[in-house]
Amino acid sequence: MAQRNTTSTLIAGVLLILTLVVGLFVWKPARDDAKSLGTDLIEAQSSLQQLEKELADLLVLEQDLPVAESERESILESVPIGLNQDELVRNLDDIAADADVSLNSMTFSKQNVEGSTADVISVVCNLSGDYEDLGRLLESFENNDRLFKVVSIGVQLGDVTEDGQQMTFSVTLEAYYQ
Repeated sequence: MAQRNTTSTLIAGVLLILTLVVGLFVWKPARDDAKSLGTDLIEAQSSLQQLEKELADLLVLEQDLPVAESERESILESVPIGLNQDELVRNLDDIAADADVSLNSMTFSKQNVEGSTADVISVVCNLSGDYEDLGRLLESFENNDRLFKVVSIGVQLGDVTEDGQQMTFSVTLEAYYQ
């Protein structure tokens, strides 16, 4: 009977040691992995919530943006991508021709406007014509596909002819590009 107690005690001791070894080498790393995965899960859920918020903001923005390709092209014409100074010169020349004024000279300079999403180029145009021509010119700037902002107008009166009061005018504009 003493031998049976010793065997039982020995088996119990071996099982206890085996339990400690399994607990140390299997359960502890598994528990650490579970904690790590739990932390990763919380971070992933936080990231998911942030992405869902951004998606909701983008969906709201998409509803506000024009859907039609023609509207998108119209916006790109208003504020074209890239400076395209040669295109700007042609555009201003066409506007002057449509308004029946003589475009004598143009001066360009880039501007830095803080807080603006578009870049600005300042243009000074020296033109000649009569009062009605100036009105048509300003109307042409307003109706043009490209976005222009008239900053200032200077007028110098010239000779009176049978066509009316001739004048030379200087128009300072801002044109925008992305």
